[in-house]
Amino acid sequence: MKSIRKIQQGYGMTETTLTVFGFRTGIPLLGSVGVVTAKTWCKIVNPETGEVLGPNKTGEICIKGPSIMKGYYRNPKATQETIRNGWLHTGDIGYYDETRNFYIVDRLKELIKYNSFQVAPAELEGLILTHPAVKDCAVIGIPHAEVGELPAAFVALKDNHRATGEEIAEFIADRVSNHKRLRGGGNPLLHLLLNFFAQRSSSVEQLLHTAQIIILDIWIFGQENH
Repeated sequence: MKSIRKIQQGYGMTETTLTVFGFRTGIPLLGSVGVVTAKTWCKIVNPETGEVLGPNKTGEICIKGPSIMKGYYRNPKATQETIRNGWLHTGDIGYYDETRNFYIVDRLKELIKYNSFQVAPAELEGLILTHPAVKDCAVIGIPHAEVGELPAAFVALKDNHRATGEEIAEFIADRVSNHKRLRGGGNPLLHLLLNFFAQRSSSVEQLLHTAQIIILDIWIFGQENH
């Protein structure tokens, strides 16, 4: 590890021929993937309306430039859906700041649509992971007839730690806007999967897979709710 001089976040995809962002000085900015590289253009758009957004507004990342692919081999439908008016729609959600440094937030298809608001699961997961009792977590949207989807969290606790659903729901409510609060659980608004998943699942991917197949009205699993 002593030989590692720096670690930085990057962004790229097959459709863009590797990366389209970099750092001007070579010094990474924490959490950022950098600025757009030479001869490349990037914009953030509202995925619902196509409106071009300004600094610190979250939307879909669209890229244009000579490194962008011509299209998908023998798949014109997918090409038309992905490249529109010369812009590659990445399906990734992000934003840029006043210095034109870009940040990746989530995948478009993972966004939770709550009451006309868009909620990024990764943002809520990042906050939940700051709770001292939490080992791992996964956030998904649970379908709701009136508001679209309700944000719900599946949480695995650290060994020898205890936390209730109310506790974690309040922890998040104190840190986010009203539309981002956890609402998809039972009473009070949170699914909390405890030692069962802490012992059997060590990754968010596994938690998400499990979350999609279990009965969603489970309130507590693995220890008593006090």
